Amino acid sequence: GINYINYGCTVNIPTELELKVGEEFLLSPVANPLIAPDFSLKIVADNTSSISTIGNGFKALKPGYARLTVKSNDGTVNAQIKVYVSGGCTKGDVNGDGKINSFDALLVLRSSVQMSELNTEEKLAADINGDSKINSLDALIILQITTEVKSIWDFV
Repeated sequence: GINYINYGCTVNIPTELELKVGEEFLLSPVANPLIAPDFSLKIVADNTSSISTIGNGFKALKPGYARLTVKSNDGTVNAQIKVYVSGGCTKGDVNGDGKINSFDALLVLRSSVQMSELNTEEKLAADINGDSKINSLDALIILQITTEVKSIWDFV
């Protein structure tokens, strides 16, 4: 995470988090009331179906990915938090086991050659590049994510 320190206020902001549905996370700025009496944070989520913001924190609503922007009222804090809400099928995690791995790529390949059929939720997770097709390119991207050649954050 990043530790922001300004005139009388400190706040530690993580760069990535994994939460389960229902979990909450609170940013706890410590401010000197004499030096920074009106210090506050504003948190905005790019995916409000997965994350809701609550004051200086946020809550995981459903599986998925979200980027949160955190800014302070005095302009000294401007950070982004990448949040993965686990549980169920999410981009790349076709079988919903909480991991993106070669088995997910295999499921995509089997579906692309009609050896097996994916349900609606699995299809959304399998179409990692968002082109409305489930094919070998999606499987390749999943394998690249598992080997850290690419990041899931490039596709969400």
